[in-house]
Amino acid sequence: MVSTSYPVPNLSVLGAAASIAVAANASIMTTAQIATLTTDQVAGLTTAAVAALSGGELVALGTKVAALSSTAVAAIAASKLSQLSTTQIAAMSGGQLNNFTSAQVVAFTASQIGALSSDQVNALTPSQIGALSSTQISALNANQISNLPSADITSLTSTQIGSFQSSQIPAFGSSQLALLTSSQAVSLKPVQISALASNNISNLSYSVLRSLTSTQVSGVTQAQIGALSSAQVQALSPSAVSGLSTSVVSGLSSAQLGSLTTSQIGGLSVGQLDAISTANVATLGVADIAALSSAQVKGLTASQVGSLTTGQLNTLTGSQVSALLTAQLSAVSTTNVAALGSTQIAALTSSQIAGLTTSQVGSLTTGQLNALSTTQVKSLSAGQLGAISSANFASIPAADIAALSTAQVAGITTAQMKSLTTSQIAALTSSQVSGVTQAQMDTLSSTQVQALSPSLISGLSESQIANWTSTQFSLLSSAQIAAL
Repeated sequence: MVSTSYPVPNLSVLGAAASIAVAANASIMTTAQIATLTTDQVAGLTTAAVAALSGGELVALGTKVAALSSTAVAAIAASKLSQLSTTQIAAMSGGQLNNFTSAQVVAFTASQIGALSSDQVNALTPSQIGALSSTQISALNANQISNLPSADITSLTSTQIGSFQSSQIPAFGSSQLALLTSSQAVSLKPVQISALASNNISNLSYSVLRSLTSTQVSGVTQAQIGALSSAQVQALSPSAVSGLSTSVVSGLSSAQLGSLTTSQIGGLSVGQLDAISTANVATLGVADIAALSSAQVKGLTASQVGSLTTGQLNTLTGSQVSALLTAQLSAVSTTNVAALGSTQIAALTSSQIAGLTTSQVGSLTTGQLNALSTTQVKSLSAGQLGAISSANFASIPAADIAALSTAQVAGITTAQMKSLTTSQIAALTSSQVSGVTQAQMDTLSSTQVQALSPSLISGLSESQIANWTSTQFSLLSSAQIAAL
């Protein structure tokens, strides 16, 4: 046994035999004596001697801890490891670190973790990496993170993934991000996702993209969404897509929008839909338009509705058409109005019909006018009726003509009156005829006059027929003349 009465400086000059004694009896030396041990003497310390050293005595070894054998290092109690200086930790070899148990690694302070070189971190086993606490994870620097090998990346738990600070996230390389699994990514926070380099987010696997929640996706930036391929955008769940910010949705390219499934489109909020440019709205597939709810259709801006193609408009269901606001319908061009199918025309409500511009009503085709219900026709104002061409006016069913109010009949132009068929003339009621102006009556052809029933003739005032020609009178039947 080496006596503790040796002068401190003498320990470093002891011979080989005495050094063996030192190795066996380090536990009874003073801290000052331990500090004088040479590198070779430290290397000779036994596992038992090292285990017996106090935290202060271990600190006294200084950077000579690097000389301890791997087995001796493994004998250091976890509670003592945290007392080592960052300089001592930085001096340890990869082999020493690799020999620590998970319990010992967990005992490292954040400062000690931060002092490790990237080579030292690489020397840690996947199980050691997987044992790091959230505090230790937060202490890793960019160089350490960027050099983590694949096995270490895959060993990280979801809790550890969620512990990385947003400032650490940019350090992950593309190959590292590609290794993340959906079970690991479940803990990613929106701020972490926002911190991903825009050219790196595309390296996330499809399984990870599919697993992202709406909360997580709310962190995606416009630059990041632009870096994703159409297929990757399509991989996002409908719920996740609903979490995209309006600014991000506005940044979707036409190709990305076109790749969205009907379920994804159907999951967009009104605010998100409004963020899509009119040019991109026009690129949506007819199936996407059909997938919109009535609330979504109602939420579209007038400009967006105005940008819809005839194909898209004719995809709208009856309930979707009925949901459109007057301002939205007013934005539809006359060309597109004229192209609306009978299903869409028939779905227009009375208030929507009344809200159509005169130009839009004037663009209605004969087929569309025939598709209007009596209730719809009755909703047209005199001004709207007057916008219909005389040729098209003649195509309105007689039953619809009979349903017109006195004010509507009075608004019929002389050209339209002249175009009425005998069936339409015959359908007029006494109250309607009573409102017909002298100018309108003057335009009636002989054939139209003959179509007036005796009951209608009896209701005519002298002023209404004051300008009839002898030819018109000569064509009246005896029953019509008797009714005068």
